Amino acid sequence: RDGKKWVSFKVKSRTSDEQMTFELPVVRTVEIKRHEADPVYRYSVMLKMRMGHITLDREFTLADRSEFEYPVLIGRNVLSGLAAVDTSRKNTL
Repeated sequence: RDGKKWVSFKVKSRTSDEQMTFELPVVRTVEIKRHEADPVYRYSVMLKMRMGHITLDREFTLADRSEFEYPVLIGRNVLSGLAAVDTSRKNTL
């Protein structure tokens, strides 16, 4: 689109059958190294995310997570300087 790479992808809600479709420009292609396997390449996009009262623009790589419980993984680079993780608790902010 206009000489730039764009991607279209869907994210399904964990609590309902609702799907949201996104069309966004590609920020970059990221090489994902895997233990004892060939690397894979993923497109990266900028997404606005909200956790409680905090809204952030962050870069996310795209992967098919339809077989996993969680549609999105939030990495430590997103949480750095903003939050601490207590793995003994669930659904808290």
